[in-house]
Amino acid sequence: MNRRSVKLLLPIAGVLALSWSFWASGGWLELCAGLALFLFGMQCLEEGLRELAGSKLEQLLARSTATPFKGLLFGVGGTMLLQSSTLVSLLTIASSVPA
Repeated sequence: MNRRSVKLLLPIAGVLALSWSFWASGGWLELCAGLALFLFGMQCLEEGLRELAGSKLEQLLARSTATPFKGLLFGVGGTMLLQSSTLVSLLTIASSVPA
């Protein structure tokens, strides 16, 4: 088999294996559906916070994370206040990536 046919057959084999596992066990399908719903919710949260806070949040995060030490303190403090390291990470990443 040459490389081109392997590159073509490998994704097809992966899709077939996933399809079979979804058919054989409903748990996989529920797991993937839950993960998709979670990721969709995180995306909606990011967009909502971006619209709500706008440039003020970006300025606050830029000042609060100007140095690595300030970034560490902001991350620890934000996680303690919000009780969600995922949300703090999402806010930081969302502010650093252009819309």
